[in-house]
Amino acid sequence: MAGKEKQHQIAKINDQLFGMNFQNKSLNPGTPAPVNSKDGSACNVSSQLNLNDTNDIKVKRLALLRAQAYTLLSQFKFAEAAKPLEEIVSMKITAGLDTSLLFVECYLQLGRENKANKAIEDVRNILLTPPCPDVSDVLCLADELTEISCFIRALVLLRIAGTMFITNSQSGNDALDGVNKCINKTHNIVGGMIAAGDRLLAIAIDYGIEYMNEMLESLRSLQNVYSEKKALLIAFCVNKIGFNYGLAKDNGKSVRVRKGGAEEFERHFGSNATKYRVYGMLLHNIGIGNNNMGKFVEAQTHYLKAIDAKKMALDYDTEKEKTDDVELSEKSLADTLQRFS
Repeated sequence: MAGKEKQHQIAKINDQLFGMNFQNKSLNPGTPAPVNSKDGSACNVSSQLNLNDTNDIKVKRLALLRAQAYTLLSQFKFAEAAKPLEEIVSMKITAGLDTSLLFVECYLQLGRENKANKAIEDVRNILLTPPCPDVSDVLCLADELTEISCFIRALVLLRIAGTMFITNSQSGNDALDGVNKCINKTHNIVGGMIAAGDRLLAIAIDYGIEYMNEMLESLRSLQNVYSEKKALLIAFCVNKIGFNYGLAKDNGKSVRVRKGGAEEFERHFGSNATKYRVYGMLLHNIGIGNNNMGKFVEAQTHYLKAIDAKKMALDYDTEKEKTDDVELSEKSLADTLQRFS
């Protein structure tokens, strides 16, 4: 997206979500932007108040406190940032979306889950109370936040966007596609948070993966949709959740989730399960999880099953892709046999 088009889109998002016409207002360049990145990258997509727009002393005080919180968060001083945010609470002024997202960021980083959950509920109420913004604009804002590593706020927006797709889509298949899109975006964020480690790792597990599990249940609950497509998307989602558990070094959960997904796939498709490459993928990854836990017999069994399933799959894009995938399982089997012997 070209720079001018990107700025126009950000203005549109802010206008819809924050109720301000950002195409006619300039951001105060002296106000720091919120961040959540390890490198201190600034996030310029939250609304900010121009102190000249009002004579209301409380609103001016709110703007100053919010700017102070932005600055402290940008320096990863979460305990210090909590002080101006707590003063905002004491002012009894309804916080906007951007301020509520700051509460989420700060409290989750500090491990104050109860307060963070209250802030998340505030964000949900803002976005889900009519008139609601376009879900596409919520996704766009989440993408902008993700691009500059504001992962926590993006996670919250994506989870709420999943709910918006369920409640506002014109058809079950539209909801299916929308929730799946939110799951995929969440999956990519969670991987980055797990890789970052420290507090972001814990938040990725407790909120990111949990949000994926919740949206998976939303997929399962959808009615009047293409049955085959729904089963395939569920299987791919299960595999992503298992991947993230494995990335977080919880191989036990990774295996349990994927085994459940493979069994669910078998119940739906019966003997035709092997027609789809995702089935072989699940079996292969169950083998990896067992191998990582030192359960070499179980790993061997699932690698063998994966090889057979992949050979029978009909939905590879090319024959070479299929051959390469089969060889991947064969190599993993050989490595496991070598360790087992």
